[in-house]
Amino acid sequence: MATRSGCPSAASTLEPRLGVLVLSGTLSQLLGCTGFAVVLFSGVAVAGLFVLRRRDGASERSYSTWGYPVAPAIFVLASAVLVLNEIWSRPGPALAGFGVMAAGVPVFWWMRADSARFRAEDQAPRPETRGGVREGLLNTEVIHGE
Repeated sequence: MATRSGCPSAASTLEPRLGVLVLSGTLSQLLGCTGFAVVLFSGVAVAGLFVLRRRDGASERSYSTWGYPVAPAIFVLASAVLVLNEIWSRPGPALAGFGVMAAGVPVFWWMRADSARFRAEDQAPRPETRGGVREGLLNTEVIHGE
């Protein structure tokens, strides 16, 4: 969510907290947590390509994937191997990274519900306005009490 000036308030409050995490751990721990998430989500994103191709069938594509389906399949397989290796070799940082991602799920659902509420408010009928002032307030009888 953003403030009225357009500043992303959630990101502005989260970034200093992440800075504390960076300063409190070793580089290896930080890479274990974030690398796990990056590789996992990259693999999931490329796997989504297969889902989209299957769902859309023979529709016209605005892009082409080099080596489809072999290259993306190799990438997904390599990502899965890296994620499983991280879980097997260093379960602590991997599970910490997974825990951070899992903690974001309720935040995602909360923000999604909040977004739907704002969309509903945007579609609600509004009183007639002229120059940002409600029509009734422009009437001199209302303003001067005549």
